[in-house]
Amino acid sequence: EYLFVKGWTDDFRHFGTDGLRAHYEDRIGRAVKMKYLGECSDFVGVSFKHDMERDLMELSSPDYWLKAGKIYQEHFPSGFKNRESPMTPADEKVMMEQVTDEQHEAAKHLPFRQLCGTISYPASCVKLEMRYAVSLCGTHRGKWGIRQWNVLKKVFEYGHYTRELDLMYSRGLDPHGISTLYAYSDASHQPPRSQGCTCVLLNGAAVAVETKKHTVTGTSTCHD
Repeated sequence: EYLFVKGWTDDFRHFGTDGLRAHYEDRIGRAVKMKYLGECSDFVGVSFKHDMERDLMELSSPDYWLKAGKIYQEHFPSGFKNRESPMTPADEKVMMEQVTDEQHEAAKHLPFRQLCGTISYPASCVKLEMRYAVSLCGTHRGKWGIRQWNVLKKVFEYGHYTRELDLMYSRGLDPHGISTLYAYSDASHQPPRSQGCTCVLLNGAAVAVETKKHTVTGTSTCHD
């Protein structure tokens, strides 16, 4: 028999065989005050769609983006545009600009930090393809201008528009095999310090993506 339990602050998801699950619920119910909500379809803002017949597991966060859209709606007076990419090369260049004191003074009233934090959470859970854009936006959390704010808004619009497209895990469809980890890595080799990225996948979808500036200046692409 088996039992899996996942705890997050005051939320606990558990699943397993009938015997162990009943034993767990009895023991923990006597030790801690618990409220059972039945079958769990979402957890900490992430929705789960488990298709046992086709061996598929879909993770998404559409409700999170819709709620966030209502919070920041005043900053999108023309509504949310449909964007199919988190960040364009032109946007990337804007995020690498140095912001002057005058530029920051004109934009410091805008909730840059708050919006950046809002998109950071789904980017770490289900919208892993946004990690690079979030990383660049995060470099301006201490000092931003109107141009950087407008790029951040585009990143949010991408997440809002593609809120139904997230992670899809499968059984038997990945050519690497069932539950076999494999990874890719790359770097921009951009002076003075390269931006690196690693992506780990399992059963047809990513399980971990990390991107950040390297701590040293690479002397070659191979070094990066």
